[in-house]
Amino acid sequence: MLQPGTFDLVGTITYEIDQHPNQNTFYNGTIEVTEAGGLVSVETVFLVSLGIALVLLGLWVHTQLQFLSKKTKKITKVEVGIRTVDASMDEWLRLLAILLNILL
Repeated sequence: MLQPGTFDLVGTITYEIDQHPNQNTFYNGTIEVTEAGGLVSVETVFLVSLGIALVLLGLWVHTQLQFLSKKTKKITKVEVGIRTVDASMDEWLRLLAILLNILL
């Protein structure tokens, strides 16, 4: 089956008259072959399928690059609660408070 397009039609006829072989070649110009006017052509289906495949491939590559470029974040330890204080600090603060009361 011919693909749609333009073609030159050239033909050769071989025949015999009174036991003498004859040959005649003719050129009938350009003919144009077109597709039947269906809803969807094979070329359209192929191009749409190719486009969808390329979009899906692009999305897959994009997600792979995002996955590979993620850096693991360090989780800093946060302590919650009451801090223990040395007894020597308590004594120093008590003495400082007493001295301040005496001076004021």
